[in-house]
Amino acid sequence: MRHNFIVLISIMAWPILALSQKMSNPETYNLWKTIENTEISSYGNWVHYSLSPGKGDDTLYLYNTITNESISFPRASSASFDYEENFLAFIVGPALDTIETLKRQKVEKADFPQDTLVVYHLKEQRIERVPNVESFKLSKEYGGGLAVKIKAGQEADSTAVKKQNEKNGSQLFVYDFNSDSIRLIPYVKDYGWSNKNGILYVESTGQDSSNVLEIKLIDLSKNQELTLLHEEARLHKYGISESGKQLAVVLDKDSLDTDIASTELYYWNAGKDILEPIADSSSQFILDDHRISPYMRPWFSDEENRLYFGIHHMLPQPDSTLLDTEKVELEIWNFKDEVLYTQQKKNLKREKERSFTTMYDIDEKRFHLLHDDARTGIDLDPSFQSSYFLSYNSRPYEKYTSWIGYAFKDVYLYNLKDDNPRRIAERIQGNPRMSPDERYVYWFSRPDTSWYAYDISE
Repeated sequence: MRHNFIVLISIMAWPILALSQKMSNPETYNLWKTIENTEISSYGNWVHYSLSPGKGDDTLYLYNTITNESISFPRASSASFDYEENFLAFIVGPALDTIETLKRQKVEKADFPQDTLVVYHLKEQRIERVPNVESFKLSKEYGGGLAVKIKAGQEADSTAVKKQNEKNGSQLFVYDFNSDSIRLIPYVKDYGWSNKNGILYVESTGQDSSNVLEIKLIDLSKNQELTLLHEEARLHKYGISESGKQLAVVLDKDSLDTDIASTELYYWNAGKDILEPIADSSSQFILDDHRISPYMRPWFSDEENRLYFGIHHMLPQPDSTLLDTEKVELEIWNFKDEVLYTQQKKNLKREKERSFTTMYDIDEKRFHLLHDDARTGIDLDPSFQSSYFLSYNSRPYEKYTSWIGYAFKDVYLYNLKDDNPRRIAERIQGNPRMSPDERYVYWFSRPDTSWYAYDISE
């Protein structure tokens, strides 16, 4: 009888306990917080991370691993440590509630409150603020340098030779905390640091009323500034080496008023005063109806003895003399196509901009086209100094993607010594890699769950 009484009380109490517990609903998810954007400083003395709610403003936390003390910064994002632990830089934006209120009031986006850059000096525990910031960048392995681009249209100067806007560029402040100096460069469109040595690449439209292309390098460690180009041209892509001692740009000078860009590849290394052209559409290694790709960014190997860039197939251009009402658009597809129509449409931009990787051997001044239409993909590693490259072609098997969820590929081994690609595997499903000693190509085969190896010497 006593046991039955206890059970009865427990059953009666259960609804009361259930009612006392808070029920979850969709609004509960907005309160849940996740830890995001964590970073440890170079010497391990500081850690920053963000607590991000489901809806609302992020909070940035800065933690000192020596004193175990924390500081929080509301509405902060995009935090990054200086390499030498001089400061922490981050963006503070307007509150989400403020933005939503302005949207309901139909306020123009240009009239929204602007972002502010906050520089928190770690040693002095001092804060500096830069208002109306568009972006900022730090060097990956150089301490004391900070580049800050101001949002276009935020400066009011009646004496300026031209407006600061998206076309002309806007102000760039370059802070050198090592020498406690600030450099102002007007009309900047793009910029970026080398990973080492404190070299800053700057692209601007010049300081006069004409919109020229001006490219310069700023060396903070030596307090030097070098203008590499100052003339009418259109820049497409650039790449700077890790040390900042080499630069490559893709630009065109002869087709500023046309849609067909006559692109050229320009190159500079330390010791030279200007950028010099090294390749264009007339170069011997360029395929027919191809040009230097304006879509692929040039980049350097870790050893900085190789420059990689792309070539691109020039597509037929529409007749510019026709009116819009006279132009006809037609989409043609067939049920026998290797790729579904929906996928073709989704990948249209990517296919139009498809570029084939080319390597320039800087020491030998020799070009190598690493793949083409017959070999659509390539495996590259910036640290690799191999004389072999792996490329592949999956186009004959693309229909399998819609049938079984993945496609097969043919694998080719390209030898730099003779510029000769040879097929070493056919219809595989895997990701081939080169062994460190360049003796084998190996991969895991998904269909039969087996490992395979190809002996290069054979």
